[in-house]
Amino acid sequence: MQKKNIIFLILIIGCIQPFSVSPKTNRIIFFLQNLFKIKSGQVGSVTPSSNQTGKAMSYYVANHNGGPKNILEVGAGPGSGITEDIVANMEPQDRLTLVEVNPEFVTILHEKYDHHANISIVQADILTFNPDQKFDYIISTLPLTIFPKAFISQYFEHIQELSQPKGIVSYIQYIGFPRIRMFIDAILRKTALKEKMQLIEHFKSKWLLESKKVLFNFPPTWVHHLQMA
Repeated sequence: MQKKNIIFLILIIGCIQPFSVSPKTNRIIFFLQNLFKIKSGQVGSVTPSSNQTGKAMSYYVANHNGGPKNILEVGAGPGSGITEDIVANMEPQDRLTLVEVNPEFVTILHEKYDHHANISIVQADILTFNPDQKFDYIISTLPLTIFPKAFISQYFEHIQELSQPKGIVSYIQYIGFPRIRMFIDAILRKTALKEKMQLIEHFKSKWLLESKKVLFNFPPTWVHHLQMA
């Protein structure tokens, strides 16, 4: 992620939601600090996801009918919110794989989940993650518009390869940020973000099952559920 993208996100946060002393303050600062450490292929979220977002992302996991389910979370971060909702909806025979590229987040994940025999933690870029298994549910928090177009195409193709036939892929799209960025880019006569959004829409339209808007999150977000062919 380029530093100007990070600065833009932080400026928006400062305008909309000034920091206050609360139990979540340290977590928010931790996320912001780690945004500056992100290298190519690493991911970050501005703030921890809300409980409502976690429930929306794990909806199909929670309503699974049938045998044991195999779940993949891409960009698990420190295992807050969404990860906790996934774990809460797992049965003993289910399996969860957490893929995270940031080593500091991976350390936290090990501290939180190593005592779960059915949870595996992998430090890797998702494009280099090639397990010998397919997944019934893939949940991703990657902010896709931050990445280059080539990554976005490879990401969706790779996710399809990782998914079982008819598997469910759920991912986040932040509301407002892309449109604000597109407005600024239009002023600067840039088209990169618009092209990325069109590319994401192309893949989404192929497999879209449903979309849910979550307003009680910062920033507000769409949760898109796709069903692979």
